[in-house]
Amino acid sequence: MKITIGEFLDKYGKALFEKTASRFPPVVSEPRPFAWEGGRRPLGAQALAVSGLVEALRRGERAAFLTAEMGTGKTYMAIRTALELDPKGRFLVLCPPHLVPKWAREAEMEGAKAVVLERARDVRALLGREGPLFAVLSRERAKLGPGWRPAYGLRRTKKGSAPVCPTCGVGLPFSEEELARKRRKCEACGSPLYQEAPPKRESLYHALKRLLPKGFFRLLVLDEAHEYKGGG
Repeated sequence: MKITIGEFLDKYGKALFEKTASRFPPVVSEPRPFAWEGGRRPLGAQALAVSGLVEALRRGERAAFLTAEMGTGKTYMAIRTALELDPKGRFLVLCPPHLVPKWAREAEMEGAKAVVLERARDVRALLGREGPLFAVLSRERAKLGPGWRPAYGLRRTKKGSAPVCPTCGVGLPFSEEELARKRRKCEACGSPLYQEAPPKRESLYHALKRLLPKGFFRLLVLDEAHEYKGGG
């Protein structure tokens, strides 16, 4: 017999909630007093979420996850959590490119300063700046790594020339234009048909590591954290 999710929760929701609460007791059961006096004051579920996040981080947890439906104010709750954790702190926000203006705008609405990082000189300009400060960085600019260029040989043909693998010499089923558009490997021997080249500009990840002292930021905030790969 098929039942809807609503019917399932009506029938088993209470038991599931009780079992979950017994195995994973909540960090807080009611909102804590708030220290940050700027901006809007969190209420209801937002206040409870912020209190739980702050408490988890204060207990020494390396990370705390905020999961909520669209439109519930996740950006606001994350900003408020950072400010409650350290009202004078500096925080790094890594987010999708289209959300960079939103993060900067909402941080300023809460009474903090915000800086959008676009170049290495923006990172250098952070030195000496006091908090509360949110440095907002597009994840695309952060992950820019080494550049690359195609690597192949050319064999003369009746029509001019054709690409060949530089390792095994087999003719390639790709044009020079196709090799320049995408990193490929030789189908015969598996050798890469590309090589690393200097990037057009330094990745801001490396600029942050090179220019700022360790511990400069109190907290890293990852927007859409489920889209990031481990070890990166």
